[in-house]
Amino acid sequence: MLRKGLPIILLAATAAEAAEIDHAPVACMLAQSSSEIEAAVKPSGAEARVFFRAGNTPYWSSVPMSGTGERLKAVLPKPAAHAKEVYYYLEAKDASGASRTTEFLAEVVAKKELCPDPTRVAKAVETAAPPAERGPEVALTQPPSESHAGKWLAIGAVAAGAAGATVALAHRSSTPTTIPDGTYTGPLHGYSQNSFTNACGFTLSVPTGGTIAITVSGSTATATFTFPPEVTFTGDTGPGCPAPAVPPLSGTFQNLTVSGVSAAGSLVFSSETLALRSIVTDQGLTGYLSVTGGPAPYPWTAAVVPFQAAKAAN
Repeated sequence: MLRKGLPIILLAATAAEAAEIDHAPVACMLAQSSSEIEAAVKPSGAEARVFFRAGNTPYWSSVPMSGTGERLKAVLPKPAAHAKEVYYYLEAKDASGASRTTEFLAEVVAKKELCPDPTRVAKAVETAAPPAERGPEVALTQPPSESHAGKWLAIGAVAAGAAGATVALAHRSSTPTTIPDGTYTGPLHGYSQNSFTNACGFTLSVPTGGTIAITVSGSTATATFTFPPEVTFTGDTGPGCPAPAVPPLSGTFQNLTVSGVSAAGSLVFSSETLALRSIVTDQGLTGYLSVTGGPAPYPWTAAVVPFQAAKAAN
């Protein structure tokens, strides 16, 4: 559910009405290896695929899953050069129809120890990935005009099917080539997330009134965020429909990486991944905070919350 007036991009997953998919999302993929994705798919014999794309790729690709009985696996190719993150989801089809998971976000790391959650790194395999099929496109929209005679950087956000959206971050060619040291603060708007599976459906709404603070020091940065605790939760609870866990409403990014004019990093809470991406502008830091994943069997759909953070006076 998307509330009017809020600059929020909600990425909705299709409700699963046919085959059931039980998948433990990975937090990271190794940069120099193919990655194995595993899931239990019911009923046995259902056809399943893994759809994936790097963060700056305007379309999905997919590879088939195979295995014995309900336990299926797929091999994803080595991430593209310079890819920092991979979005992926699983889809299964049988005679009753198709179902799919929400989108998951995996950070691309050079080695296991660099993953925010080293216990959730995708298994690296030597097996070559099968040829990937091109799937639905993701629309990377362009702004209507260039702001302040500068250029725009588009950071893609993925949606179900062929739909898509983008958080466009503007920066001037005359801005600094690095992020000036200091603390940048700004408000966070509210967001909504859905969780679907079989006959169960849930909606979580987090209110406006949150804050974000990013402290930059040289090539590293930290960030803290908070959302108001007055969340609203609606859905079908009861036998067979246990309520999903509420996503984290506060947290700290301890090790953001500063590279040139951008700062980015990921934070893992149990089965959920939060990602922060930002770029310096003449107004401070412009970026977004994304929330993906969630505990099985009802992971939340992904949400993206844009923000504008101004540099505090010295």
